[in-house]
Amino acid sequence: MLRATTRFSNNAVVPSGATALLYNGVMSLPKIIAIVGPTGSSKSALALAVARRFNGELISADSRQLYKGLDIGSAKDKGSWIMIHGEAHYLVDGVREHLVDVLEPGKEWSVSEYQRRAFEVIDDIIVRAKIPIIVGGTGLYVQAIIENLSFPNVAPNPELRTRLEQRSLQDLMATYAACDPVGAMSIDENNRRRLIRAIEVCWIARRPFSEMQTKGPRKYDVLQVAFDVPREALYMRLDGRVLQMMKDGLVNEVRGLLDKGVDTRSNAMSGIGYREVVQHLQGEIDEMTMIALIQNNTRNLAKRQLTWFKRDPSVHWIKSEEEGLRLISRHCDPSLREGRGKQPHPSSR
Repeated sequence: MLRATTRFSNNAVVPSGATALLYNGVMSLPKIIAIVGPTGSSKSALALAVARRFNGELISADSRQLYKGLDIGSAKDKGSWIMIHGEAHYLVDGVREHLVDVLEPGKEWSVSEYQRRAFEVIDDIIVRAKIPIIVGGTGLYVQAIIENLSFPNVAPNPELRTRLEQRSLQDLMATYAACDPVGAMSIDENNRRRLIRAIEVCWIARRPFSEMQTKGPRKYDVLQVAFDVPREALYMRLDGRVLQMMKDGLVNEVRGLLDKGVDTRSNAMSGIGYREVVQHLQGEIDEMTMIALIQNNTRNLAKRQLTWFKRDPSVHWIKSEEEGLRLISRHCDPSLREGRGKQPHPSSR
């Protein structure tokens, strides 16, 4: 392996501290894997299988799994913190996972802050001669890494923000969707602060926010893989998962967070599963309504995620874990890349 300080002919750059490969006389970018797609599509199981087979480490691309204490409702991989050589590692079945269980519920990261930390983690994994495996369904997080996005520098307008603060979440979402339909597919519709900022940028710049997220030189050679799960089967799986979350103690998890002083208006508590339980605990809805709302909102989230990832022609849609492992093997081993067949884009169901 050679240290790379060269800009490639395709306008890509090797990240600082990372390494480039020399194959048949051609420098190539560090290879990473991104396992993406809608919630409940078995991303984590495939990611763990890939990590074990190819000596990899996971990087979570899930805006909810960042938070400490939000375990059941975020479907966080069950793991534990272990000290290794004086450093805390989050291990899931012996595999290290990064950017999970790291943020206090009262705090929040911007997409650019997530991107910065993800780049640091990925470059460190590469330097240690391991394969970085991004896994998650927060589309803008994944895109920020793969396309090395830069975000618009538009000064805040306090007067405009004050006016927007008076609007409901539904009104904010509708307003943003009207001025930036593409951006609306990936934004967290329950994140008031992020919605207001997106609308603010659109109105001040008179352009869709998503169009101002400019692409930079690519830092990595990325293979994106997603499970092609029939939509009805996925929805049934998600409904069942919500019922299992109830059995696992989601209501008690939320009650415990509230008892610790977590603000119900915080971004952490605006996530699906958490805001509905808060409504239930505050006496606004009964238990059956709470469960039905979580199921419906989770299905809607999956639908938005499918729409987002189906827009990207570079995503390889697979039917099985074995198919995914074969694709990833060819990606990781340059000698097997010739003849790699890209899977067709699944039709909408």
